[in-house]
Amino acid sequence: PCWDNHTPFGPDEDPVIYVMEKLGSVYPELKQTWTEKQTDNALVRFVLYGLGAHRIETTIENDTRYFVVRTNALSPLPVRGGFARYGGDAFFDMNWNP
Repeated sequence: PCWDNHTPFGPDEDPVIYVMEKLGSVYPELKQTWTEKQTDNALVRFVLYGLGAHRIETTIENDTRYFVVRTNALSPLPVRGGFARYGGDAFFDMNWNP
């Protein structure tokens, strides 16, 4: 069975520390710190060095070239209640600005 607790972490709670305490020595050593997880810089970092590193394409729209990571193909996949649907294409200019 699967059980989800959708209570968000409070402003003074660190979800990484919470998971590290639960997993103990199984949790990998932290080599990077992401202090700003919801900024444009974090999105670029996540796409360029994470999820999209092997999925980056280039496209031209209105005579402008963009980098794009396409994930809309995931949108039909089912998700459990309380979770957002997958999908969304991320476009970046040639300087990696979203």
